[in-house]
Amino acid sequence: MKVAIDIRPLQGGHQFRGIGKYLTNMLPELFKLGTDDEFVCYYWGDAHPRLKHDENVTYIRVARTRTVKLNHYFSWLAIRNLGIFRSIHADVFLQPDVFYGLKSGLPNVVVLYDLIPLLFFEQYFSLKDSVQRLRTIKKYKTEQNHRIFKRVSKRYERADHIISISQASLHDLHRLYPNSKKVASTVSPLAGQSLPKAGANRPFKQKYAMYVGGADSRKNIVGLIDIFDMARQSGAELDLVLIGNDFLSMGFPEMPAIMDRIRKSPYKDNIHRKGYVSDKELSTIYHFATVCSFASLYEGFGMPVLEAMTAGVPVVAFNNSSIPEIAEGAVSLVRTPQEFAQSLTEISKNTSLQKKLARLGKDRAKQFNWKHTAELTLKALHAAGKSAR
Repeated sequence: MKVAIDIRPLQGGHQFRGIGKYLTNMLPELFKLGTDDEFVCYYWGDAHPRLKHDENVTYIRVARTRTVKLNHYFSWLAIRNLGIFRSIHADVFLQPDVFYGLKSGLPNVVVLYDLIPLLFFEQYFSLKDSVQRLRTIKKYKTEQNHRIFKRVSKRYERADHIISISQASLHDLHRLYPNSKKVASTVSPLAGQSLPKAGANRPFKQKYAMYVGGADSRKNIVGLIDIFDMARQSGAELDLVLIGNDFLSMGFPEMPAIMDRIRKSPYKDNIHRKGYVSDKELSTIYHFATVCSFASLYEGFGMPVLEAMTAGVPVVAFNNSSIPEIAEGAVSLVRTPQEFAQSLTEISKNTSLQKKLARLGKDRAKQFNWKHTAELTLKALHAAGKSAR
């Protein structure tokens, strides 16, 4: 079977985000499994992104369609796709990012990550935070961006097969776009990244709870600092380490509120902000962490939770969205900030509980691997391709 794949998402900003991690880890496994298949990857620009184990892959350059430059936050949604895949002669088309368009005349298999901008409309499209929010969306009408996102997301209803990274994301799609229930679907979970061996030196003198990820509002960093204060007041002898590029960028919309909350914390000297860290440094921070605190209000999959489990770090997280699908008895799942603080306190004081959660997490994490993700993807591609014959 000849499989066409759009790898343009690896050439934009997504290459550094979740979609980029997904493609760079899953596609090489897909190529290795599909020894009887032929893969054609379409890219634009002067050079294609190299992928591992691509001996059975052909790369074809397509022209970037000329468009009017749009100066707003969702300008990447406006990329036109008319005619750029006219050269495709394949049995099935894998689209890892629905915003780059579907291919008429071919069965389309589309990957679903989440519908967060629709589920958290106020945070992603609201103009309430005047100056910062207006700056973020480049002063374009938020209603227009919302309509674009809703319209593009309807493409899932026109797909021939949907691959969702979690059951929670698929449930949200079915709720917001009922006609998508008619489309065949597969839940194909992701896997954690392999980190290098940790360094020998402790990165911080005190015991610490860590968080790694973004700082946008649904990540609930202000709420996490509230929880940290409660845990400290309950006797948890922990520092809090915040890791991620956003935490050193005052231009990020949520950072003024986060910094204000840190300044007001009676334990502000125990809160450490780290920017981007190398894989080696991240591995070391995981290795010496007492607990990973993940207070996110919603996750399409929850990769940081799985990565902490893989690294053998006990995790406390809110019981919402896709997180229970990953946790399944290996994570301390809580429902309220008070429960969260209590769990942090208990783990910080109980060495045997730390070891138990670390062991359960590592065992559970072994069930998530990129080979399995690729197997489910290849099965979905074959099913969609054969159904069209």
